[in-house]
Amino acid sequence: MAERAAAAVPARITMALDLREMYGPEVDLAVGTFEGNLAGDVDGWEAGLAVPSEEQVSLLAALTRFPAAWFYKPIPPGPLTGPVWICYRRKVNGARCHYVQPDWVDERGVLHRGDEDPRSAGATPAVQGALFAQPARVEAPPRTPTPTGPTGREAARAAAAAAARAAAGRRGW
Repeated sequence: MAERAAAAVPARITMALDLREMYGPEVDLAVGTFEGNLAGDVDGWEAGLAVPSEEQVSLLAALTRFPAAWFYKPIPPGPLTGPVWICYRRKVNGARCHYVQPDWVDERGVLHRGDEDPRSAGATPAVQGALFAQPARVEAPPRTPTPTGPTGREAARAAAAAAARAAAGRRGW
């Protein structure tokens, strides 16, 4: 018989909702809770701070069209996949290939995006409270330069437009 966790695995809740592109307070209402519920809402379940009841898992299963048993299947801690490389025909941001950090699951079963710092992942509210309880030093925050020019998607669009203009100029258009 397949192994079953005592409670629904938070990473599986996140995976099911992400795969079905379900977000927001409507999801909370559909599974028998509400946004900001101190006893536990979907965000709390995904963060491993609250545990859904079996009835709520059944509602979640119906909503996402996953079997209820799937939410109880343990996931071993660590990365979900190996290294991921994405390559393009033309250079994007100065390179043709880019390494993408794989998503990973911590010891509590919580899913983290690949770019999240693993050192801060296990900090539960109790641990965070202890960290913030230390006497604070009063000091001005360091000034960070404000980025100028396009960033992210805008930069990629600008680079693609510049490449298209350069190619058109070579062809005599």
